[in-house]
Amino acid sequence: MRRVAALMFVLGGSTAALGAGITARTGEAKFAHLWSGTTFVVCGVIVLLAPAHRRVIEVLLVLAEPVLGLLIAGSNPTGMAPLFYLWPAVFAAYFCSRRLVGLVLALSAGTLAFGLLWNDNHDLKIDTFVGTMSSVGLMTVLVATMTRRQEVLRCELATMASTDPLTGLLNRRAFDRHFEALIGRVGSGEPTALVVFDLDHFKEFNDRHGHLAGDAALRAVADVLRREAAADDAIGRFGGEEFTVALADASLPAALAFVNRVAQRIAELDPLTFHGLTASAGISSHRSGDDAGDVFGRADRALYGAKAAGRARYAWFDGDVLSMQECCPAV
Repeated sequence: MRRVAALMFVLGGSTAALGAGITARTGEAKFAHLWSGTTFVVCGVIVLLAPAHRRVIEVLLVLAEPVLGLLIAGSNPTGMAPLFYLWPAVFAAYFCSRRLVGLVLALSAGTLAFGLLWNDNHDLKIDTFVGTMSSVGLMTVLVATMTRRQEVLRCELATMASTDPLTGLLNRRAFDRHFEALIGRVGSGEPTALVVFDLDHFKEFNDRHGHLAGDAALRAVADVLRREAAADDAIGRFGGEEFTVALADASLPAALAFVNRVAQRIAELDPLTFHGLTASAGISSHRSGDDAGDVFGRADRALYGAKAAGRARYAWFDGDVLSMQECCPAV
């Protein structure tokens, strides 16, 4: 955005200044073109040097409109000067908000009307105004529409790239990014815990009840996890029948309480539809010096310990000792 804006101002200014030198114009018209061109070149330099460039660019886009109006007012002949209004309008349509686009178009109409009315040497004022604003408006709307569609497509692609299509949860790659970000926050004193769930005997469930029933079970468990997790928690489908939940700002006791609630909700699912589905879980909380792999490794080992002990239970490491508890039945 910054480079395009700088190029726009510099090229526009150079073109305006060049027009004063290669065409026959009055002294006032040459002054108007040289002054406008110099102003736009300075704006381009400001854009390149300004640290908070986005807000600066937006302000300069707005300020460019009265400068163009003065350029029109002082041009003799007017020539192609009204077409300069395309530059800020199209730029705003691609890079800026709809509100700013509307402001730029309104200023374009106002300053163009002022410049044409002030210029006594231009005869086709209405024709020039209608032709310029219709062209600028149409091009601006077209670019804005294409830009919005492009943004929607990018958002859809980003969602598809980060979401499990069956459950709507994060896929493994997206979950890993969220979990690593949570681990990075631990240094500020926020505890983090990880839970890995595995649906018990899920292959047999699919073989007996069909894959459609299996898909429904996966979606139902995903809904349970969403309801029980907090807004800042990250929930992912790790693959197959495994789910991962990164609990932000959660100690080990809080993680144990969360797993117990999830187990109860799963046990309460309709037995005629989900046939007594159960899950096992491995829990791990962050320890000093851990990275994401360390936390996940302990949770994974705890999960396999729970499955080896008979499933329908959750396990965690208390120091180096594996502790375990059966899932609470539904109340």
